Amino acid sequence: MKKHSQHLKVTIFVVAFFYIVALACTPTAEAQETAVNIEGSWLITVTPPPVVRPPFHSLVSFSAGGVFIADVQNDLLPPVSSTQHGSWTRLSDGRIGSTQYSFIHDPAGHAIATIKVVAVYQLTDKDNLVGVGAQSLCDLLGQNCFQFPGSAQLTGTRITVEQLVLP
Repeated sequence: MKKHSQHLKVTIFVVAFFYIVALACTPTAEAQETAVNIEGSWLITVTPPPVVRPPFHSLVSFSAGGVFIADVQNDLLPPVSSTQHGSWTRLSDGRIGSTQYSFIHDPAGHAIATIKVVAVYQLTDKDNLVGVGAQSLCDLLGQNCFQFPGSAQLTGTRITVEQLVLP
């Protein structure tokens, strides 16, 4: 009987230990809220240095696996640059970093260079972000780059699914 009692105590201790470890490893609602995911699509306002151009908008998508795609408001006809393609990752400090490229075209539509944008974003809550980005002019392979002076401020809002209301 004494041996059975000891086994029962050890079993209860082991179960209680693993239960406490599981509780300690489960993120709280507060921790889950601060670890929001950037995946999805965003409407971002880009505010470059005033000498470069006025603020403009960009539609950006962060996909699972690190794919980054963006379309930038382009008021020129014909459009001078292509859609931006690149990668994103979560940095060790919790922010999100991205690098993306787009082709620059001459008036005849031939690609003549690339624009590289390197940016860092911080989620302020699950539907808003802020960040900063720098732009470089590079050759067609995205190499031999010249970084433009200054940086752009970025503010964004997540594009959320709205309920369709029919008349």
